[in-house]
Amino acid sequence: MTDMPTGYSVVGTDGPAGVVLAGALCAGAAGTSLTIWRVKGSNGRRIGHPVATPALATDGSWGPVKAKSGKRYEFVLEQQGQFHHFFYEPFRRSDHLIRLLTNVPGTSFDLILSRSPNHADLIMVRYKELWGDQGPENDVLTVNGTNVINAATSPISHRTNAMFAFDQGSDGVSNVSTPIPVFFGIPFVSAVDLFVPAASPPTGTVRVDLTSRGSGPTREVSFPNYPSSNNTITVQLNDFER
Repeated sequence: MTDMPTGYSVVGTDGPAGVVLAGALCAGAAGTSLTIWRVKGSNGRRIGHPVATPALATDGSWGPVKAKSGKRYEFVLEQQGQFHHFFYEPFRRSDHLIRLLTNVPGTSFDLILSRSPNHADLIMVRYKELWGDQGPENDVLTVNGTNVINAATSPISHRTNAMFAFDQGSDGVSNVSTPIPVFFGIPFVSAVDLFVPAASPPTGTVRVDLTSRGSGPTREVSFPNYPSSNNTITVQLNDFER
């Protein structure tokens, strides 16, 4: 761990610092820019000027970037006029490998997501399986109060690490009782049809809450309601409890 002044940690340190991955080939995201912002914990709104705009190497690596522990940050990838926002829980220590998993616009998951200026597209990631069929030990993952984890969308056998939530068909109608089949057919991935209102520029706040294994404590990540027409939002949740 790199020596830093008290109260600081390194977000993306040497060897490699952080990696931007493009699609299944795990290649560097050519033509992509990265901007890092401090954001408010209450609503994910940006504070002041960018913390850093680190250059991406040809293999997608970047950093090091100085960041305060216990604070919240937004990482924004821009490519071909599309923005991929990554919101994290507060960093507690140095992190030598922040994986910003994205894809080239018009490829991979981008081909099966519904996009509209009226709704947000969310990806919630935790590298600890999300359980929906374990009774009192179920995880509870809510988006603006709606739980997206149940026995159908996230059985223990599916080992869900990534839950997508978006308005399938852009019809303003939600159905979180069953998974979207094309996503559920992919190992470790699930998705629900959930209408999350959006605006450009954002006028509201989306809140994601996680109560792990039915006992908590409940953790939350909040952020602006960016429209899916040219934005994707990833919420990265810790795989450990406080």
